[in-house]
Amino acid sequence: MAPEDHIAWLADNAAWFGAIDPRELSDPVPNCPGWTVEDVFNHLALGVGLGYPAAMHTPADQTFTGLNQPAEAPTGTQAIRRFVENFGHCVTAFTNAKPDSACYTYAGPGQAKFWFRRAAVETSIHRIDVAEALGRPHHVSDQRLADAIVETAEFALPLAADIAGAPDGPVSISSPNINVEARLTHPTLDDQDQEHARIAGPGVALLQGLWGRERRDLDITGDHQVARQWLTLAARAFGATR
Repeated sequence: MAPEDHIAWLADNAAWFGAIDPRELSDPVPNCPGWTVEDVFNHLALGVGLGYPAAMHTPADQTFTGLNQPAEAPTGTQAIRRFVENFGHCVTAFTNAKPDSACYTYAGPGQAKFWFRRAAVETSIHRIDVAEALGRPHHVSDQRLADAIVETAEFALPLAADIAGAPDGPVSISSPNINVEARLTHPTLDDQDQEHARIAGPGVALLQGLWGRERRDLDITGDHQVARQWLTLAARAFGATR
C-alpha cells in the first residue's frame, strides 16, 4: 500500500473511534485484559496520536524515548475529545510529512512512512477489539488486512522476539481468503531452517491470533508448540497494549 493509503486508513479508524458513545467507555474489552473502552482511547491518544508523530520528528541518529504519562488520564467525554484532537494533529502531521524523510523508528533508522503504516495497523487491531467488545461489526478490507498481517510478520513479531525471546523456529502463515502469505522468523534463528509449522485462517482471525487474541478457527499443522510460541509472543512482549 502507498503511504497516502496508510494515512487514509488511519483517518478512517480515527473517525470510527470518535463516533463512539461516551456511555460505552466503561465497557470492558476482553481482548485487552483489565482494560475498558476508555483505556483503549487513552492508550491510543497518547501512544499513537501524540507518540508516533513525535517519533517521526526524531532524527534517524537519535532514539525517541517516549512521552511522559499524564498524572491523571482523562475520563468520559474528555477522553474522546483528547483522542479526536490528538489524532487530528497526527493525521495532519503525517499528511504534511515527506514519506521518505529520514527519522527514528522502532527498527532503527528509517523513514516517516514507517509510522504511517504502524499507526494504521495498531489502530485497526484495537478497532477490532473495541468493536467486538461493543457487539459491532468490524469490517476491514482484504487489502488492509493483508497489509496488517505482513507488517506484523515483518516488524511487530520480530520486535516482540527481541523483547521476549525468539520462538524455537520459523513458521509460515497464510490466509487463503485474502490471498496473503508470510514467514515468521528472527535473526537469531537459522534462516535456512524449514518452517516448523504452518498457521492458516481467515484474515481477521489470523491477524488477531498473531496479536495474542485467542482464536479457535486457526488451522495449525506441524509443530504446534512452536506455532503457539508465535501466537503468544505479542501478548508476552507487549501485554495489554499489544
